[in-house]
Amino acid sequence: TQTATTIVYSLTIESPKSGWEGFYIQVNFPGAEGSVLELTTETQIIPDSYPTNDCYADSCFGTLV
Repeated sequence: TQTATTIVYSLTIESPKSGWEGFYIQVNFPGAEGSVLELTTETQIIPDSYPTNDCYADSCFGTLV
C-alpha cells in the first residue's frame, strides 16, 4: 500500500566570514524489501561570488604556463 505524503525540509546555513563553504543534503528513506532510497541535492557553494572581477571579450582569455 502506498500513501501520498509530502515532506518538507528547510536548512539555513550562514555564509562563512571568509572564503567559501560547500554543502549538500542527503536523505535516506526505507524502500521495498529492506532496500534504502538515498536522495541528495546538488552541491551548493556559499557565498555565490567569485574572487575576481567579471571579464569581457578578449580579457577573459589567459595564458597557461
